[in-house]
Amino acid sequence: QAPSALSKSGISKLGDEAAMADLVDLQRRLIVSGFRLLKRGGTLVYSTCSLSEEQNEGVVNWLLQQCSNAFIIPVSFNTPSNGSGDTKEKEEEKFLISEGGIAGTVRFRPKLNYPSSN
Repeated sequence: QAPSALSKSGISKLGDEAAMADLVDLQRRLIVSGFRLLKRGGTLVYSTCSLSEEQNEGVVNWLLQQCSNAFIIPVSFNTPSNGSGDTKEKEEEKFLISEGGIAGTVRFRPKLNYPSSN
C-alpha cells in the first residue's frame, strides 16, 4: 500500500516528494474521472486549495495530454490598473489574482499578512 500523503491530522506533508506524488496521482484520478462523467457539451471547472503547480497546472496539462477532446475555455479577472495612485490594498489585489501557468487560466493567492489590531 502506498504511503498516505496526509498526516494523521489531515495536513499534507508539502516537503515530502513521495507524498506530493501521491497527491498529484489522486488529483489526476479525480480530474479524469470528472472529465469522463461530463455530459456532451459539459464544462469541468478544476480548482484546488493547493498552491502547488504540480497539483494545479501540472494536472491540467496531464489531462490535456490524455484526453484529446479536452480543452481550456479561457477565463480572466479584471485586476486594478497599474496607475501610480494605487492604494496599498489595490497593489495587494493585483498580486492576489494573476494569470496561471497555462494561458487562459488564473491563480488566486492567499493574503498571508493580516492587518494589526492596533
